[in-house]
Amino acid sequence: MSKRVFVVPHDFTFTADNALDHAIQLSKQINAQIALVHIVAKENEIEPSKSKLDSIVKSFPDSDIFSHVIHGSIFTDIGSYAEEKNAVAIYYGNSWF
Repeated sequence: MSKRVFVVPHDFTFTADNALDHAIQLSKQINAQIALVHIVAKENEIEPSKSKLDSIVKSFPDSDIFSHVIHGSIFTDIGSYAEEKNAVAIYYGNSWF
């Protein structure tokens, strides 16, 4: 059986950091992974965004987090990514869906 996955969209804001903190707390309780995802509009934004996400992931060494940058739209690609990963929740701010 594979681990449950929480998707946490991250836009490098305090609100996204807060969502990640909440997701980490719950993921540790139920042994879930966190997919930290950032959506970019331009291909030249992919590498800098990967570096930023990797830095965030490294700041939580005791958590099961992986990151992914998607070239696309926040309106469609977050949900598609969550479906692809069979996510049990998507964390936004202090909420989850």
